[in-house]
Amino acid sequence: MPGLGTIINTAAIVVGGLLGLLFKNLLTKSMEDTLLKASSVCVLFIGIGGAMQHMLKITDGALETSGSMMLIICFVLGSIVGELLDIEGAFERFGAWLRKKTHNESDTGFLSAFIHASLTVCIGAMAIVGSIQDGLLGDSSLLCAKAALDAYTDEEIPADKRVNVVAVMLEAYNDFSRFENLHFVRDVYGKYRELEAMGYAGTLMTDVFAGDTRVSEREFLTGLPYARIDKFVAPSNSYVWYFRENGYHTTGSHPCYAWFYNRKNINKNLGFAEYLFSENYFAERTWNDITYDAAYFPMLYELYESRDRSVPYFSYNITYQGHGPYEADNPYYTEPYVENGGWSEASQTILNNYLNAQAETTEMLYDFATQMLATGEPVVLVFFGDHKPWMGNGDSVYHELGINIDRSTDEGFRNYYSTRYLILANDAAKRVTGSDFRGEGETISASFLMNKVFELCGWRGSAYMQFTTAQMQKTPVVHRSFDLRSDDYRLYDDVTYYYRKNFVYES
Repeated sequence: MPGLGTIINTAAIVVGGLLGLLFKNLLTKSMEDTLLKASSVCVLFIGIGGAMQHMLKITDGALETSGSMMLIICFVLGSIVGELLDIEGAFERFGAWLRKKTHNESDTGFLSAFIHASLTVCIGAMAIVGSIQDGLLGDSSLLCAKAALDAYTDEEIPADKRVNVVAVMLEAYNDFSRFENLHFVRDVYGKYRELEAMGYAGTLMTDVFAGDTRVSEREFLTGLPYARIDKFVAPSNSYVWYFRENGYHTTGSHPCYAWFYNRKNINKNLGFAEYLFSENYFAERTWNDITYDAAYFPMLYELYESRDRSVPYFSYNITYQGHGPYEADNPYYTEPYVENGGWSEASQTILNNYLNAQAETTEMLYDFATQMLATGEPVVLVFFGDHKPWMGNGDSVYHELGINIDRSTDEGFRNYYSTRYLILANDAAKRVTGSDFRGEGETISASFLMNKVFELCGWRGSAYMQFTTAQMQKTPVVHRSFDLRSDDYRLYDDVTYYYRKNFVYES
């Protein structure tokens, strides 16, 4: 309905203003100044982002601009018209009149607050564009998204609660011992289960199966659901940028090629100050193009130990070991890990080749985690699998093993898309955050995993994270197979869309 978004946005402004009046005495002067400055910066970025998204384009791999002259003309004409009409003075006179009418003559901050609020929530970039979109097209999505985000304010990580965060996404890592019809004769996951008992563990619902690692990766780093995963060809909103803006050194590694999923370029756009690949780090240390877990995890520990201790540390890393396909006629193992339940020789070989890789990953992961937990400085560890492994053409091995992957059933849907996640913290981090980081976590989407990390750390995060945390509590699994344009998910979808479109730029 045309005008619906304007009504919603107006109502949100009125409610927000009333709440401000009720609770204004709880805010200190320094807090008010900080919030005003933060909101001003947000308005600036929204305006720049809205303009630049139409001015920048990629042509033949090169960044090009368009409409520069129009931008200059608009700035010049806008400045001239603004001066001739004395818009600033009119705002000030109207604010002074309101101050008098509301009997707030003694409030010296009334005028600046009025001007700031007007520019932020009434005539800001999202309000103007959203109103035009609402009036002409009957599309209230932008104004609804604006109203939702206006309810939250970006918050920094409290200085006394800052901890180092090291995340490792494990290639195709899944706990197959959870399938009751598989009878293990050699241990694969025992030490992983020990780690789960020490931390906060749950089921992660991914949007992909047997491949397309980048989706799980970028959902974790951005908080965007599958429907909004983009090419990230320009600096784009992410939790990496949030860490970086909070003084963290943002780094990570992948012991494989930099061109894989265009990580060399995209990781810069996601906010990583540096990122290590085979070409710029691992190859010259291992003499191999691909570094496997027996060498990779000790190197991750060395990198953590050699970090700059003057600033907090965020590191996101991706393993390669366990990447399919797994050979069907060439066993890499000496003895099978699972009893043959009457399966074909090919299926038996594929399964045990996969488990052979996972056994070594489990061993190295356990050693790495125990080393990290023994360090004196506060550190939080995040481990998760990116997707289920590939198991034969047409998923033949799953079918032969009797594992239900029929996505039309609840069991099959979970078996098809689920992996595990694990969040651990050392004693120093537990003291700093006041959290014990223990227990069985709920089933959540990969795009909500960082929300869970922040929740355990006692951090509120950005306005977007606060919004999505509320969404997670309501609907912990949002999947690509769901209709995000339905009434239940429309607002969430709209907000994530505009979050994605709001580019950030390195200062």
